[in-house]
Amino acid sequence: MLAFILTSCSASPILGALGDRVGRRRMLQFSLLAFLIGSLISGFATSITMVIAGRGLQGVGGAVFPLAFSVIGSDLPRRRVGMALGLVSSSFSVGGVVGMPLGGVIMDGLSWRWCYFLPAGLAVVALVLVQGSVRQGVSGDKRSIDVLGGVLVAGWLTTLLLGMTSGAQVGWTSVPTVSLIGVAIVTFAAWIVIELRVAAPLIDVRLLARTPAPLASLAALATGWVQIGVISLLPVHLGAASGLDLSASQIGLLYVPGFAVAMIVAPIGGALGGRHGYRPVLLAGLGLAGASLILPALVDEPWAFVVFLGVAMSGVTMAFSALPGLLVTSLPGDVAGGITGMNTVFRSVGGAIGAQVGATLMGVSGSFGVFLWVSIAVMAISLVVSILLPTNAGESKAPLIELNS
Repeated sequence: MLAFILTSCSASPILGALGDRVGRRRMLQFSLLAFLIGSLISGFATSITMVIAGRGLQGVGGAVFPLAFSVIGSDLPRRRVGMALGLVSSSFSVGGVVGMPLGGVIMDGLSWRWCYFLPAGLAVVALVLVQGSVRQGVSGDKRSIDVLGGVLVAGWLTTLLLGMTSGAQVGWTSVPTVSLIGVAIVTFAAWIVIELRVAAPLIDVRLLARTPAPLASLAALATGWVQIGVISLLPVHLGAASGLDLSASQIGLLYVPGFAVAMIVAPIGGALGGRHGYRPVLLAGLGLAGASLILPALVDEPWAFVVFLGVAMSGVTMAFSALPGLLVTSLPGDVAGGITGMNTVFRSVGGAIGAQVGATLMGVSGSFGVFLWVSIAVMAISLVVSILLPTNAGESKAPLIELNS
């Protein structure tokens, strides 16, 4: 899992930005091809090393999200942008939820290898569809590509995630953890300096401080904490606490209500954002995701977690459907891939932090409830800060970029 997260976090902003410069269809195809090859390597693996290597290549497929967001923002009529962004963004949540029951069924009925072969088949279908339906979308910027910026962003993300993983395993004050996080901070500072000085930065960091990017970044961190951090640890808790001796398929079925809700909310959230503004939809999603944590924190029963998943996926999906719309309608179109790529990174980083904090708290206290109360506090603070962050016209219905009709 770590290999996937590391490469996904690095590839999302880099390939998203390259898509703005050298062609979105080309980068989409590259991302999907890497995912396909990685799936086949893991599926045919004869050792754990091969599985990890394949998972690392699969992570490059994470760049499809920022690339798809920029394609939607530039190619679709304005009236269709909101719903399209909602559907694509929510697939991140829906895919994770549906993967739980489906993965359990595959492992019980077939083999773990088919958990890689089936995604490989889907990647082939996606490649065919991209070739036939997505235009190249080159920005026309002929300036040299900022290779150093790409190396530095990959460097600080990798050392940061490795540091958080080390913290959960060997302690947050250990030498490896402190060293990795220290290197991440230094590399991050160097990345900021370089990107501010180069003529054509891979990712224009000035835009990360421009409204509404700070709101989108904080919201992505918070929703990632719930969607990846909390929900990913739930099967571990249920297996230990329920006493039902559930199989992988049975535990996976607990996720079905969340999947169903996400499928319904996704287009609705996107459509509401396009019509009434993405900021209120985003704030509503944050509030709902945070409130969903209260029931399982009070009631430690499987049914409470089923309800939690349904409500949490409503809020997370609503927030995720609003995030790309908030960005692509407020920032210059020729940087949409890079900025939405960084937002995808914040989502993954928030999830990684949540998962590592949760693993640490569960290891120390032996209670999933403690982690839930900490998560409630995190979501409450995030919501309050998000409400207080400044707004502008671009966060409502008036886009600042031209959308082709």
